[in-house]
Amino acid sequence: MKAFFIPMWLLLLLPVRNASASSSEIVLQNLTQHWTGLLGLVIFVLAYLFVTGEEPLSLKKSKPMLVAAGLIWVLVAIGYTGQGDSHSAEAIFRTTIEHFTELFLFLLAAMTYVNAMSERGLFAQISQWLQSHNFSLRSIFWMTGVLTFILSPLIANLAVALLMVTILIGVAPNNRSFLVAGSISIVIASNAGGIYSPLGDISSLMVWQRGLLDVHDFLRLFLPALSCWLIPAIALSVSVESVKPEPVAQTQTLQEGAGVIVILFVLTLALAVVFESVLRLPAVIGMMTGLGFLKLYGYRLKRRGVKHLARSASFHNGTTNDRESGEEHAFDIFRSLERSEWDTLMFLLGIVMAISGLYAMGFLLLTSEVLYGSLGPTTANLLLGVMSALVENVAVMYSVLGMQPEMSHSQWLLVTFTAGAGGSLLSIGSAAGVAVMGQARGIYTFMAHLRWTWVIALGYGVGAWLHLYLNSRGI
Repeated sequence: MKAFFIPMWLLLLLPVRNASASSSEIVLQNLTQHWTGLLGLVIFVLAYLFVTGEEPLSLKKSKPMLVAAGLIWVLVAIGYTGQGDSHSAEAIFRTTIEHFTELFLFLLAAMTYVNAMSERGLFAQISQWLQSHNFSLRSIFWMTGVLTFILSPLIANLAVALLMVTILIGVAPNNRSFLVAGSISIVIASNAGGIYSPLGDISSLMVWQRGLLDVHDFLRLFLPALSCWLIPAIALSVSVESVKPEPVAQTQTLQEGAGVIVILFVLTLALAVVFESVLRLPAVIGMMTGLGFLKLYGYRLKRRGVKHLARSASFHNGTTNDRESGEEHAFDIFRSLERSEWDTLMFLLGIVMAISGLYAMGFLLLTSEVLYGSLGPTTANLLLGVMSALVENVAVMYSVLGMQPEMSHSQWLLVTFTAGAGGSLLSIGSAAGVAVMGQARGIYTFMAHLRWTWVIALGYGVGAWLHLYLNSRGI
């Protein structure tokens, strides 16, 4: 996810109290041995199986996950009531919804801007520029990956991923192997880029705020993070033909207002940073303020008689979503808003609810206790990184910080690396991966990503080894 500017998954940052806490405080009940907890875990696994079968079943991933989330919370309520606690389950769920709203609105603002820039011809223009300069598909693959890795620690990595994958789609909309390889590379680069900056990833920020690492310490993770992306990127590049993209059928021109919308997008991201780091307010306030500016500018375009050409660079089942291509309407920014990937947003809602339900049942803290209690910190931290592909890195990091295991400086750097990089192992392991699945739906899928998990895991392992080797030398 993994950007500081996106307040993702803060739903799991709940105050965990002991059993003697007053009734007004949240008490985390242990349902891991109760029938409700065990059944909830089974339901979660079954939902994941349906998500992995999205392609062959033609079943949108949000449907099984939303149903599973609802059932899990029914079990949480039953379990907590059975323990004589009628308060904590509701409090945990309300906190979940509150913080998911921040994530939802942030994503909605980012997707609206991406759709608006696409409709105004920005990405078509960039794609045309790349084609006119005779860059090969392999060169474009590397250019987008490098830019994602460099920009992700500086601005919202999810927004960077959406922008880059939209450019890929514009360059070669019919080249499936290129789009799959490029999308995977962008997802890995966005996650890896958030590791070597305390502001690039929420899990990194949590470690930094606890005073466990200094700002300069995170730079030691640059080479491990680079190898985490570079190794799979090299393997992926082999599947990309070193050929020129097909020439565009017609010259694309920027529509009126494209430049202003780009400037507004940059200012919106800056507002998110200011609200989060300076005003100590949720970054989503800055995003919503920026969305308001976009709506006002859209109103101005509409008053000027500007027409809205309904184009979309997103993919649905392998074909461009262009159902209104060529039709002109009075410019309305809500047309960009409605083309947001709602299946992706609903899937995120489902998985956030499901994960917080498992958290409420005590599974995340139990896993951390078992790992650190029976394994060494190195093995535990590596396994927790793999776990973050399933339950998200902030949940993993919160569990670790809640335990406060005795670990060396090197081990805190290691868990920072593994928690951030582990989300790349699966397409659903990070918000960037889920968003890209929505932007290139039918092309970049769970199974398409899974086919390359072996080499992503190799980069993950090499990055972890490289960190331990460099740290032992005092580098």
